[in-house]
Order: sequence, then structure tokens, then C-alpha cells
Amino acid sequence: MKIVVFTSFFAPAFLGGGPIRTLVAMLRGAPSTVDTAVITGNTDLQCTEPMNVPSERWVERDGSRVFYCNARSWISLLRGMREVLSWKPNVVYVNSFFDAKYSIIPQLLFRTGIFHPDVFIIAPRGEFSPGALTIKGTKKQAYLLVFRLMGLPRRVLWHASTANEEHDIRTVLGLKARILVREDDTLLPSAAAPAEARLEPGILHAVSLSRLSPKKGVVTLLEGLQRVSEPMVLDVIGPAEDSDYFEQCRAAAAAVPANVQVNFVGPKDPDEIRATLAAYDVFFCPTKGENFGHVIAEALSVSCPVLCADVTPWTELLASGGGQVVPQNTAEGWARVVESYARLTHGERFERRLAAGKAYDQWQSDSSQPHFFTLLEKHIAA
Repeated sequence: MKIVVFTSFFAPAFLGGGPIRTLVAMLRGAPSTVDTAVITGNTDLQCTEPMNVPSERWVERDGSRVFYCNARSWISLLRGMREVLSWKPNVVYVNSFFDAKYSIIPQLLFRTGIFHPDVFIIAPRGEFSPGALTIKGTKKQAYLLVFRLMGLPRRVLWHASTANEEHDIRTVLGLKARILVREDDTLLPSAAAPAEARLEPGILHAVSLSRLSPKKGVVTLLEGLQRVSEPMVLDVIGPAEDSDYFEQCRAAAAAVPANVQVNFVGPKDPDEIRATLAAYDVFFCPTKGENFGHVIAEALSVSCPVLCADVTPWTELLASGGGQVVPQNTAEGWARVVESYARLTHGERFERRLAAGKAYDQWQSDSSQPHFFTLLEKHIAA
């Protein structure tokens, strides 16, 4: 079976976060019966300079053939599309729903019959969560209308990462949507790194690690910290995907009290993320919604507890010991939970780290599933 994947960003790009790491893991673990190729851009998120990769020719990377299109040239993208037509894949897999170049254009080519695979798969990667749909909501609803008018809902197969995402897809596109549910792949270890007591007693050292965009909710967290009276330090790690939103983050950080220190650290290389998270007492995740939440798994894998709202598939695991569920994803809700966490003793924080590691080990023991492509082969054969 030949599968071509369309995605805006692919390794060595990393500023796009979890979706890139998930896709790399999925392709590296592909069964031997599957031949994969990737059509992508040659820049990273919010970058204009191309990466140090060969463009407009096939190269081998992460177990796949990869064609890096020149991000500044629509003609280059058309060349990539022509390569797909020459390769004649059985399956087209788009790693987004709303991305113009690497999802909507392939959808249109499929609808017009220029692309004619046996199966056309869309992985929306959390784009149909209620929180995500409110961002640029008018444009998204307009394209959803076009998508329905083209008759595509009944012709595509969806990849949902969790039952929650399956529900989101059916809410938007109807109960008859054809969906395969398979958790996102990771390259994480089978057991958590041992918990260690961290940093000096008395001061809570916390981290937020995500792209700085409205969906990730960092402003809400920072507004919550304006109400915290306990001493603490928060390092905000991640690229400024949305410059206006980044300015809102900086303004909110400037208003925190003197007992709270906020540092904007910038992005981290993927290979540094686990070691970085291991150095903190707790990871704050104020997201408006995640189909999976790769960085949550990364935090737990180094025994770093996670505080997160009830908008991810990790709620049950966090409530059972992996961290804490924030009941209200508002500034007031975060203020109450952070204040309480900051008052924990050094020993109590260490106990939370031990519990986070155990929760990760439990997740790994429960998450053995066939590869998505194996499930796809069975679906096609049925």
C-alpha cells in the first residue's frame, strides 16, 4: 500500500509542536507493507528562511520519501502535486482540515477527480474542538459549508486521535462520518524517568510549553497569576506563532505581582523538551482543547505533574495522579489551583512527581494498539 501524507511542516521543522512529532513517530513505526511519502514545505512555523533541506526533489527521512516544496512558490507546490500523480498512491492522508495549501487544495483535487486514491483521509488534529472552532470562526464555518456542498463528508475517512475527537467530528459533520480512532503515536520511552526532588524548597518552579497562540490559552494563565500571592517562577517556552497574541502575553505578564516571576524563554528543540520539563515542579497547560496533547505525555514521561483543564483526553489520568484537573479554565480558576499548588511542601511536591511517573507507566501499559496503517489496511479489506 502506498500512502502520501500532506502536511505544512515536517522534520527537521519543530516549531509546530506535537503534530510534527506525532507524524514522525507514525511514519517511523509504519508496517513493512506500507510505502510512505510526504509532501511538505521547506520552512518551519512562522519562519521565512528555508530549512537546510534539499527542495523540490525526493529525499529519505524518518522512514519516508519526503518532497520539500519551496514555501514561497505556488509553482513548487504544483510540482509536488505532480509528483503525487506520478507516484499513484492508494491513500492520500492530509494532516489538517483547514490548512489551505496542504489540506484544502488536496481536498479540491480529490473532489475534482485529479487525485483518485482508494481512500482519502483527513486528520483534523483537534481543529474541530469547540475551543479551536471559535478562533477565526467565521472563515472556518464558511469553508465547512463549502466542504458539505462539495459532498465530501460522505467520501472521506477521518483519523481521530481519541473518542473525544471522534465526538467532535460527528458533532460538526454528522453521525454518518466514517472515522478510525487511533491514539497518536509517540517516540517516548516505555517507562517514566525516575522522579527527583527539584529546585529549592518554598518557591514553585513551573513551566508552560506551547506555541503562543489563542488556542493555547497562555494569557488566561498569566491573568490568573496576577491573583497569586505565593512565591513562584513561571518559564513560558514556545514560539510566538501569533505576534498580536504574544504582545497580549507580555502585557499580562507585566501585571503579575512581585512574588511572581515570568520569563519568556522562546522555543526549544524537540530533543531538549523532556530534559527541560524534568527540571520543573509542575507543567501548566491552559489550552482550550487538544485532540491528544503530545507535550502532556512528554511531561509525565519525566515525572513532571501536569495541571490542565478538562479539555484533553488526559483528564482521567491526571485526576488519578498524573497531576490535577483545573475545574474552570478561567483566570480565576487557574489562580485558585496555582495558589493551592504553590502552598504544597517540598515533600508534597515530590510525592506529586512520584504519582506523575506512575500515571505515565499506567498509560503506557494501557495504550498498546495496532498501528493506524494496520487498522487502515483492515478497513480497506473489509
